[in-house]
Amino acid sequence: MFVPIPFFENFAVSNFGTVINLKTEMEVSQWLSATTNRMKVRFHVLGAYIDFFVDDLVTEAFFVNWKPGIKVYYKNHDHKDCTVLNLTFDPQYAESNDGRNPQLTVDEKGRIRVRK
Repeated sequence: MFVPIPFFENFAVSNFGTVINLKTEMEVSQWLSATTNRMKVRFHVLGAYIDFFVDDLVTEAFFVNWKPGIKVYYKNHDHKDCTVLNLTFDPQYAESNDGRNPQLTVDEKGRIRVRK
């Protein structure tokens, strides 16, 4: 299922993170940005280009509670996977805590300990 991208009516995004040009019916190439570690896509319009993050396009198109500036997290921590099922706004999936409880540790014998 493809949803048109606002202000760029010739482009659409799918729930699988695929971006297509509706005029040519071709997939738009994506790349992993070295500075942000997020997938990007580039639209060429009227001799100029503009870059977008694929995760932002997917969440804006398919998430009801999306709003500008909201932080997107990857459930499986794979930044190349921009599918709807992998994206979330829940900070428990932040890579800084890797989805784990920071108060718990595992000792050398495999026992779970609560950090004080």
